[in-house]
Amino acid sequence: MTISRCLQVAGLAAVGATVLCAAGAFAYASIPDAGGTIHGCYDKAIGQLRVIDTASNDPISGKCLSTETAITWSQTGPQGPKGDPGTPGTPGAAGQKGDKGDKGDKGDAGPAGTPNVVAFHWPATGIFQTDPETIVTEGNLTGNDYVVEAKIDITPHGSDDDNIHGSCSLVYEPHGSGGNIFSEVADTTSFGMTSSDQGLSITLLGEVPLGGFGSYAVQCSRAANTDNYDAQQISVVRTLLA
Repeated sequence: MTISRCLQVAGLAAVGATVLCAAGAFAYASIPDAGGTIHGCYDKAIGQLRVIDTASNDPISGKCLSTETAITWSQTGPQGPKGDPGTPGTPGAAGQKGDKGDKGDKGDAGPAGTPNVVAFHWPATGIFQTDPETIVTEGNLTGNDYVVEAKIDITPHGSDDDNIHGSCSLVYEPHGSGGNIFSEVADTTSFGMTSSDQGLSITLLGEVPLGGFGSYAVQCSRAANTDNYDAQQISVVRTLLA
């Protein structure tokens, strides 16, 4: 039974029947519908709006008339756009200083450092005698033990010096010795050549234990009854032992 029919019956029946009929009409209304949408009809002639129940089969309360325009609206509106970010708040006060952390583990040992290396260079030295002649010397070293490498270029002294024989030695004077004795020999090399040779190079390499204070030298000499020669270039590299 529709609402309009109930109103007609109410004009003829008792007040109790009117109330009962109205109660029955509203008991089956589905407004809004299951999707939350409210349906209505707008009368185009008089501008009146009424709400209908689309779940009803009644031709009046369940749908719009030809003189009406159907409209819908949601009981809950659609979600609005996201608002702009708010103004940043005032920074808070600094927190209290934390407790001191535990002592960390000991780190790994670092790589070995570069050894103490010192390089020297001497110009040409010529005409060696039969007695050893000191051509390089470094004294009063305050280190301990060294490795010394000396390189010497040997050339004939003159064009007629054809029979050349000699030797060069790396010698040192350890701590406690006096004067230029150089009684200890770290390395020695003998050589021979003729005037047709362009020259030769020799290398002396040895450990020089000075005991904390001492000197070392490079000495060269020529054999008896042989011709003169020149030491054209002399270079020395000294490395402090750990």
